[in-house]
Amino acid sequence: MPSESMIFSREQAANCVCRSLRRAVMVSSARQAVSGLLATSGVNVARYVMKKIS
Repeated sequence: MPSESMIFSREQAANCVCRSLRRAVMVSSARQAVSGLLATSGVNVARYVMKKIS
């Protein structure tokens, strides 16, 4: 039993790290998109955002 709870704990930690990284990357990408929108046309920003999403 202890090994099962240990694995569950590791999975929880891994999920937490993944969510944190995803959030950090999303915020960074959003800032970059806004910066690009201010500097260039909306078409270029839309392309950038679509590349990041897919």
